[in-house]
Amino acid sequence: MKITGLYFYPIKGLRGIPLTSAHLTPQGIKYDRRFMLWSLNEDGSLRTKIQVFSNPECALFEQQVVGLSDESDDDSDDDIPLTNGKAVEGDNKPAPTIIVRYITPKKPLLPKHPAHDTPLTVPLRPDTTTLDPATIDMYRSSTKAYRMGDAYDAWFSACLGFPAALIYIGDGRRPQLGFLPLAPARKPKRSGAGLLLSFVDLVLGYISACLFYLLTFPLLFGYDEGGGKRRKDRVHENAQPPWITFADMAPFLVVSESSLADLSSRVGDSKPLEMHRFRPNIIIGSSSPSTDNHAISDDDLRPWDEDFWAELSVSGSPTLQLTGNCARCVSVNVDYETGRPTEGRRGAVLRTMAATRRVDKGKKWESIFGRYASLVTVPRRGLLGWWEGGGREDPGKLRKIAVGDEVRVTRRNQERDVWDWPSLKG
Repeated sequence: MKITGLYFYPIKGLRGIPLTSAHLTPQGIKYDRRFMLWSLNEDGSLRTKIQVFSNPECALFEQQVVGLSDESDDDSDDDIPLTNGKAVEGDNKPAPTIIVRYITPKKPLLPKHPAHDTPLTVPLRPDTTTLDPATIDMYRSSTKAYRMGDAYDAWFSACLGFPAALIYIGDGRRPQLGFLPLAPARKPKRSGAGLLLSFVDLVLGYISACLFYLLTFPLLFGYDEGGGKRRKDRVHENAQPPWITFADMAPFLVVSESSLADLSSRVGDSKPLEMHRFRPNIIIGSSSPSTDNHAISDDDLRPWDEDFWAELSVSGSPTLQLTGNCARCVSVNVDYETGRPTEGRRGAVLRTMAATRRVDKGKKWESIFGRYASLVTVPRRGLLGWWEGGGREDPGKLRKIAVGDEVRVTRRNQERDVWDWPSLKG
């Protein structure tokens, strides 16, 4: 199998941005879903979140990011997002920005407004010291956040046709209440030469740790290391419970091309379903062109096999831990060209899924497509690896994946996961 697509959504609910490669963090693809939209009450207070399932017109907003080649982002030019299949050139500005455009459908939803033809520029990392605070609650997981201000609210309100506000999560952190990653697994037992090598590695690790103590004695008492934080503070941060941004319930959403093809055949329309209806982060496809089920190898992709995936390795490194099923809503019926529910058979995707995809015992009345996932923390290698971070990789370290990378299932479940987000059972 291999990665066939990567997407992120800087502003939640709008069209996704395809990537050729992506940096993964414990909270998802870097910069994914750090903004979102909320409708407003008459007094200007926040009312309810705006998403495709409740507001199909969200599908008419295209977003792209410029300036990610800035060295301050630790990103290379390869990470510049694609728009319509072409790389977006950096604009040489000191900070990266999101450019949002409203795409007026052939059959307009609203009377013409100047904002419909005027792109909106949003700083990717706003200065929150000048922003008004807000409290955001999504699925009973709350966080502090920030309102971007009148200019942004006015633009989105004009394009949506009702009062709306753009919200930035900033340093806010939503507790992840369900689909939690498992604690790092113990290393498998070894025998013979493997045990000897492990013993030697352990001894060398202790020796290197002693040397490290001697060479960095002042740092052990909490002196600043040049990064602006003390060691004990960073260790505390790394040990905190899992948290997410404005992604619904987990850092990543993984989907299968093979399952989409199967669902598309059941819908029965002459045109295949588009994957963007399911708003994935990582798309997995078969590395083999064969369609003969009898010829598929263990590492190729069968429809709905992802239901049982527990862990995926990318390019030989354990990367994703799959922790739950994604229950679907009417957003899968939306036509991204019109901003309305799709007509005909393609508008009955959710109903088609109900016949065969109500497979989660904890969410028995909803249909499943895709898997929630978290980043795997893998053992470090090297002499200092046994001492630093308890012998495991820094969970805040970025990991890079790319379209075309090989994917293997390194751990499987015997049964499907059961929905466990506490406030949304049933």
